[in-house]
Amino acid sequence: MEQCEVQCPHCQRKQQTEVWSSLNVTHDPELKEKFWARKIKVTECRYCKKQTFIDAPLLYHDMEHRFSVQYLPLSLLDQPDLYDQFDSAGFLEKADIFPGFADYIWKPHIVFDIAEMMRYLLFRYRLIELSNRRCNVPHHPGHSHMAAMGLWDVVSLLTCRREELIWNACPAKPA
Repeated sequence: MEQCEVQCPHCQRKQQTEVWSSLNVTHDPELKEKFWARKIKVTECRYCKKQTFIDAPLLYHDMEHRFSVQYLPLSLLDQPDLYDQFDSAGFLEKADIFPGFADYIWKPHIVFDIAEMMRYLLFRYRLIELSNRRCNVPHHPGHSHMAAMGLWDVVSLLTCRREELIWNACPAKPA
């Protein structure tokens, strides 16, 4: 996380805000809760009090379950430098530079929409939950909100509209 200056698109005033580029939800489980509570990737203007989505890359990685998801803003697709970071299979080129990192970090699931990131995470955690049940592995308390989501919540999440602020369009994490 770093502090960056952002300009509110509503009132045009500038302020410092937290911008996350990576969430390691194993080292800091609170980040997972912040992500689902929509406290990451969104800032509230201290002047006009309106919320704004921060459209910057975000890597979500779960060391315990060995997967990562990389959100990239659509605007980056027009920048040739983006493609220099990946090989032809879509894996990050830096794997050769930092060989100590786990393999899953260099092979993230790439998404270009935050709602898609949320859907993918729901899918992965649901797979883990179902696999644990089949193997009689105790339920992980950090994933209780996944089990509590009903079919209607998942359908609502899958049909989020792009015109709305993505965090407001998606259902809140169940209590």
